[in-house]
Parts: sequence; structure tokens; C-alpha cells
Amino acid sequence: MANHDPSAQTGLDVRRRSTGGRAPCRCITREIPFQAHDGSPAIMVFDFHVSVDPFEPPLPALPDLYSFALYVTGPGASPTTFNSAEVYRVAIQGAFTYVEPVRLDVYFLPGASVDVCMVHYAAEKVHRGTYARQVQAVEREDPPANAGGLPGLVPSYLNLPSWWHHDVLLVSGKDWKAEGMLFVQFNRAEREECHPYEDELDDHPRIMVRRYPVGQDNGYSAGTIERCVDEIKSVEEVRGLIAVAAELGYTTW
Repeated sequence: MANHDPSAQTGLDVRRRSTGGRAPCRCITREIPFQAHDGSPAIMVFDFHVSVDPFEPPLPALPDLYSFALYVTGPGASPTTFNSAEVYRVAIQGAFTYVEPVRLDVYFLPGASVDVCMVHYAAEKVHRGTYARQVQAVEREDPPANAGGLPGLVPSYLNLPSWWHHDVLLVSGKDWKAEGMLFVQFNRAEREECHPYEDELDDHPRIMVRRYPVGQDNGYSAGTIERCVDEIKSVEEVRGLIAVAAELGYTTW
């Protein structure tokens, strides 16, 4: 498994926000560089909330387990030429007053086609596994290794009436705010996975590629990347897990 260096974490944005009725906290957007399974550069981006209450113990800066993948494929795409944190704040976390925290994994594959990105994502999932491993370890109260391991990927984005197990975002141009992003859904569900909607499955292609605008009307309008992400994600399985992991002494996954 590829490792990351926790010391490389960078606080890119600090602000205060209400988190679901709790007291306001400092919200730090962090970037953690890592290597994908093929050695290509990648960055994990996530929000880390620090309470303003000096008597509340801080949580470790563990990346959220629920995630989306973004592929940057324009010429010369790299972590130094692309503002991953800005995309995260606009398209993933910043659109709504309160959203469940998720992570964005940004991969840089200059010139890659949609097909290449899909193959890369599937291989990355095989390499890192799913977050089920982290969930089960915390539920068993396993002692933490704290060896810098990378969190796993979402087991499936299937959330009927969304019909696909795999979702990725793709940016090919420099100006993603003006050009929007591709939303790619693939690995369509099997009929037995679609009850009670199995009769509708054949109405949907095995691979769906659509372009959506980003950052319009603060994401409240239908047909934006923000709404796509918000409507598909399902974080119940990992909600509250970071707090439990912190109590067990986890500082990395």
C-alpha cells in the first residue's frame, strides 16, 4: 500500500462554520500528497474541524473515509498547477450551509481519456481496498498501527435510483468553473441489486458520462456537480467513526 507523510499536511483554508448545531469551530482544509497505485501523483483533500472551546480535546486530522475521486487530465496537470482545495470547497463541501464531511482524492493523468480514468480508478480500488477495512478495525477496537496508511475507497455508490457502483469526476480544461466537469458513472448494477426498480435497469446505459456546471447558485439548482455529489453520497456507515477512532488513539488510517 502506498503511504503518505502526515507531516506533509498543509492547512490551506481556515474559517469558522457551524457543524450541525454544535458550537462554531475552526475549519481547516488540508491537502495530503500521496502516490496512486501506478506511482502517479495524487492529493487527498478534506476538512478538519477544530473546536474553539479550549477545554474540548482536539480530534486527530484523519481524512474522512467517504470520498469522491477527481481526475485532472488537462495538459501539464499536476498538484502544483491545479488548485485541489478550491475545487473541494466549491464542488464538494462549500455549496451548502451544512454538509456531511467527505474527502476528495485528486489524481493527475495528463491527456487521459474517460476510459483510462475508469480503468485507473478500478485499479486504485483494488490496490487500496475499500473503507470497510477501516470501519471494521474501529468497530473491533483494534489498536492503531499509525503507520501512515491510506484510507480505502467507497465500496459502492449504488443508491437507487442511481444505478452505478462507481462514480468519478473529471476535469479536462483549465477553467473548470466556466467549463464544468464530467460526471462519469460506471459498473452498472445487476438486476438482482435493483429491487424494486429492476424493470427500469435496462433504461440506463452501462456507462453514463454527463457534463455539469459547477458553482452555480451555490449548488442549490438541480443539474450541478454539487447536487450530483450531495444526492448520491451515503455516509451513514462512517458517520461518527473519526471520533471513535480518536478515542482509540488513531492518528492515521
